[in-house]
Amino acid sequence: MLKMTVAAISLAAFAALAAEEAKAPAPAEAKPLATDPLKKESKMSLEEATKMLSYANGFMIGQQAKSQGLPVNAEAFAEGLKIATEGGKMP
Repeated sequence: MLKMTVAAISLAAFAALAAEEAKAPAPAEAKPLATDPLKKESKMSLEEATKMLSYANGFMIGQQAKSQGLPVNAEAFAEGLKIATEGGKMP
């Protein structure tokens, strides 16, 4: 039952995020860049990029949970995420 509840909360958070993105107005017409960013080498390490992406994902999930009034224990959430990404099993 706990697995289903966690899955339902996660699914709701991601569905709300997708719905919010669908409501966003179309961006203004982009101005051409002075230089081609694809031709430049990135100075950011993979570790730094992973840290930034991880933070952004956590922030978005947190915003969605807050906007929906979902109670979240950040420490338990982080621990569950850690165990899952390391291949562990749900207790």
